[in-house]
Amino acid sequence: MALLLALLLLGGIHANLPTDADIAAHVADAIRARLHPASVEVHVTRCSSWSTTLEHLDITIGGFSADQLPLGAAPSPATVQPMPVALPMDEGPQPRASRDMRIKDAHIVCRDFTLKSLPVQELVLDLHEVRLPMECLSSGSFSIAAAESVGGSLLLRQQALTQYLRGRGDLPIKSPEVFITPDGCRVKGTYHMLVPVPVEVTGRIIRNGQAQLCLENPHIKVSVVTLTKGMTRNLLKSVNPLVDLNTDFRLPAPLTITGVTHRAGGLQLDMALQFPMPEK
Repeated sequence: MALLLALLLLGGIHANLPTDADIAAHVADAIRARLHPASVEVHVTRCSSWSTTLEHLDITIGGFSADQLPLGAAPSPATVQPMPVALPMDEGPQPRASRDMRIKDAHIVCRDFTLKSLPVQELVLDLHEVRLPMECLSSGSFSIAAAESVGGSLLLRQQALTQYLRGRGDLPIKSPEVFITPDGCRVKGTYHMLVPVPVEVTGRIIRNGQAQLCLENPHIKVSVVTLTKGMTRNLLKSVNPLVDLNTDFRLPAPLTITGVTHRAGGLQLDMALQFPMPEK
């Protein structure tokens, strides 16, 4: 999501002193051009029109598809003109003002979008004391230079997990269907022996390591026939991990899952992204 923050630096606002509304409108236009979302809303707050520090940036986007989080290539300098950067006249000295743009707080919400074939109900990110490199204005590339904290949450419907597991080629349970309640998770499907056999695996989804989701103490139930201990052990072993967010998705920074909550029909993941700390 970091590119969405950079867009406010990279476009065609031609006024010498753009207003907060001008910047917000330009950011919204750039998001529409890049992601083609069903809806987008942007609010920007600065302490003065001379300031290059954003006190608050609020972005809400709905209904789009992307192979990765909108982070990476910035709009080409050949097609956009950089926003003029005025030195603040009514603020005290700012850290690394000649090199970085400062955003004190940002709140980003993405709803009902698809990330690399994974339907996401909602992604919320709260960023504090973000530094964006000024070089992105001329290079056309972008990355967050530093951030004091980046945290948020991810909501996934059980249908999204079903779709994701069905795309896993290594899963021995075929045509899986995921059901989530506040008590735990249930995966139903078929296991191919000599003939397809109905199978059901139950357990609670927990964090394993930094960003893996696994079934804790999974139990298997097979109808019609009885599996040997070895077959049961191999089947359960091949189910975990269900997903590794850092490995399976291209993220802007290492992610740590800090909490997993089972809901009726879905899953909530609390998380944090680790960027370098800003210089004081």
